[in-house]
Amino acid sequence: MGYQFRENWFDTEEKIPGLSLDGSRCRHGCPETETLAHFQGQCNRGLLLRNARHHHVRSLIATAIRKKSWTVEEEVFCLATNGSSRRIDIIEYSQTTKKGYTIDPTIRIETGNSQPEDVNKEKINIYLPTVDHFKAKYQLEDIEVIGLVIGARGVIPKFFESFRKTFELPQTLNADIITSVLKRSCHILSHHIHSI
Repeated sequence: MGYQFRENWFDTEEKIPGLSLDGSRCRHGCPETETLAHFQGQCNRGLLLRNARHHHVRSLIATAIRKKSWTVEEEVFCLATNGSSRRIDIIEYSQTTKKGYTIDPTIRIETGNSQPEDVNKEKINIYLPTVDHFKAKYQLEDIEVIGLVIGARGVIPKFFESFRKTFELPQTLNADIITSVLKRSCHILSHHIHSI
């Protein structure tokens, strides 16, 4: 038994079975059409489960980086240059090289081939204004912002794989992330369908 591939593997308009007869709106009262993309990324009903999925993946990445002798902190409060407060998922740095990275992984439904680069640009725009804060806090000379996306259906993009190889993180990290995301995405689906 082999894998079945579709041309539009990132189709997000698939309807979820079991809707009421009054339409295709979310069964939990959202004004949105109930699609895979909706409950895996937007519906308030699954917010806590989506956060838990994200936090577990963040910790998997941070733990793998720690094993490479970087100093790593998670969920770090910071200030942007305009005075607004933010929270970065991961900061890794070396006091020896005075180099640091702020890493912000996110889990989203797959929408297309340019999504990883688009997410990276989005995260750079959000967190670039916090670089001066981290430079001062950790006495660093250079900080790079990296935005990572992992597919809610367990897709690891080439952009993530390039990141993994650059930091010499183990290949097993991919399998750990895929397993975690798929299990938790299925839990979100089950919760959405069965918790009326």
